[in-house]
Amino acid sequence: MSITRTFACIFLLCLSSGLCAQVAGTTTKIATGEGTLTVKGDSVERFQGVAFDHTRVPTYKEQPLFCGVSVGADLAGALMAQVAKFGQYEAQARFNFKQRYFPVVEIGVGTSNHTSDRTNQTYKVHSPYFRIGGDYNFAHNPVSGNRIYGGVRYGFSSFKYEISGPSFIDPIDGSAMPLDLQGVHSSMHWGELVAGLEGRLWRFIHLGWSVRWKFRFKQKDNAYGNPYYVPGYGDNTDGSCFGGNFCLLIDISDIKNSKKH
Repeated sequence: MSITRTFACIFLLCLSSGLCAQVAGTTTKIATGEGTLTVKGDSVERFQGVAFDHTRVPTYKEQPLFCGVSVGADLAGALMAQVAKFGQYEAQARFNFKQRYFPVVEIGVGTSNHTSDRTNQTYKVHSPYFRIGGDYNFAHNPVSGNRIYGGVRYGFSSFKYEISGPSFIDPIDGSAMPLDLQGVHSSMHWGELVAGLEGRLWRFIHLGWSVRWKFRFKQKDNAYGNPYYVPGYGDNTDGSCFGGNFCLLIDISDIKNSKKH
């Protein structure tokens, strides 16, 4: 991992941790179908003007089965695509059931244009990928908008890449042979274990980050060895790798409730 990429990751994690802590300490008013919830941190202060005992937190059983849909984008991946060896432009749709269960669909485009300092070879790829899976919310309060979650993903990408570099000498006849591989096809299936935090930044705007351990299920072999980078997966020099994201999320159901009130 390059120094630039390391500092970028540290900056994003520190920023997200600070924002989540700030959200947890502020008071938020949440419009619902029956009134307005006033939430301070993870405790409900008021509902329809009536003060609540701080120890009385709404339960998950009291929540409706379907609580809405959120859409979001990965800010960290977009930053990495500009400053690091590889990155991604990713969007997600997340479905909320009982404020506890969150099926997720993630789609994106992974990109890399990196020249190795050791071999002077350039690797290029710009291809789509997708992931599906789900998260489970471990937080105590279901309506505060602040969540602690864990989850799983299944990912797949079918992609073409290019490798170019200095000519090499044929060991048989001693002639120079150019290295220029175009449209090399490969694919990969992989899994991910996810852990993360999320906080309500303002009304229907949420901010969160996650860390992910990624491991290969199956990869298509070709005559040129493993591709350096797989879109949506990351560094492919080993059988597993770590990754993460930093997401800005818009809760569509909260937008509708805000317009009603």
